[in-house]
Amino acid sequence: TDFSGETTFIVTIPEGLTAKERSELKRTGINYQLSYVEKGETYTSVIKQVDILTPAVDLTVLNPPNLINNRPFYTLNGEGGNVVVNAALSTRNTNISISDQPIQLEFANKELSALLLVNGKSGSATNIVSTNATGTAGFTIIVPSSLTAAQKAALKNQKLTATLTETLTGKKQEIQFNVQSTKAAIDLIAITPKALNLNGGETQVEV
Repeated sequence: TDFSGETTFIVTIPEGLTAKERSELKRTGINYQLSYVEKGETYTSVIKQVDILTPAVDLTVLNPPNLINNRPFYTLNGEGGNVVVNAALSTRNTNISISDQPIQLEFANKELSALLLVNGKSGSATNIVSTNATGTAGFTIIVPSSLTAAQKAALKNQKLTATLTETLTGKKQEIQFNVQSTKAAIDLIAITPKALNLNGGETQVEV
């Protein structure tokens, strides 16, 4: 105790707890009891409990290329390409970034998403990334250029829905991916080029 007979105990909930651990902690609560020993005599307080609050948070997709019905919308090249989805987690109203909290991305169509890669892993899996110091987490979605013709045909013109879920409060955000095949090609224009002079000359081939 200090000169006024008071002391302080700091109770901390560590960052990075799983959703299950946080749920269990909120259910059981944190109980405490103070005791003081003087001249062999122990004095104890009544048992009290620390209130545990679940913060209100915002889960935001940063700078999506398109927004349709409040749903971020991305376009993937079915011949091989990638997009990056950046999600941010912050406290509502105060807008304080929340770090070290897992955010997961999961596709609804497991069969088609298995043809994709998310951060180097199969798109059919639940991919989890923890927020960094600025409260953001990134997911790189790739259509491998090594897909077979049949696999590319299966993805062509498909609209795939994925769900972002933050594990602090369970807030969700749906994202849509439109797969389009934009295969480069060279077409010859049906104009016959002029004959070349063998002794020297030039002509034009239009493409």
